[in-house]
Amino acid sequence: MDIKKLTRLVEICEATTDPVIQLITLKRMCRLYCEHLDGIAAERRTLSRKAARLRRFEPFTRLAADTLEQQARDHKAEQLAVTRTNLASIGGFLMLYGNTTGEAISFNRLCDILNISQPQRAEARREGATTLTDLVFIHRFEDSAAGYMFRACMYAAAEIIRTAPAGTLPDPFAPGEVFGPKLPPKLTVVRSEAAGQVRATIH
Repeated sequence: MDIKKLTRLVEICEATTDPVIQLITLKRMCRLYCEHLDGIAAERRTLSRKAARLRRFEPFTRLAADTLEQQARDHKAEQLAVTRTNLASIGGFLMLYGNTTGEAISFNRLCDILNISQPQRAEARREGATTLTDLVFIHRFEDSAAGYMFRACMYAAAEIIRTAPAGTLPDPFAPGEVFGPKLPPKLTVVRSEAAGQVRATIH
């Protein structure tokens, strides 16, 4: 990772109060961090592939294969952890203040910064997705669904889930929740005394 470029981006972001410049700077920082993570992942895959090739000649190569697999797991582990933490911090900032960007940056300017195509802009308008959080995290329109800010937000969300005290987050597998069993529909009986009718409605 280009540390000099990253340091310069941090300096620019801290020195300006222009939300457009801040957003562009944060986006470039996310890109640097994500490219660094992708580079580490590629290096780990190379080691894992070497280990897999050695597995074909077991038991004679078992120790060497085990060693390579351990090297793959440990490869740049500290850099990986620090980069993920930094990326999650940016993602947390984007999600926290993302709903207020419309007050300082117009929708079209925001889409220009995020490199959102015209068809996706039309879709975003139809969906009512006008904030940074909507465009980047919920609908994933940034850079035609290949954005680095989305990954930053995902790391932030994962960190929130990981560190939240037990019982403070809803159970997604509970009845009626997104991954849980569906609840039976609620039936409400409404009696009209004047008309002498009984009507049932399902909610």
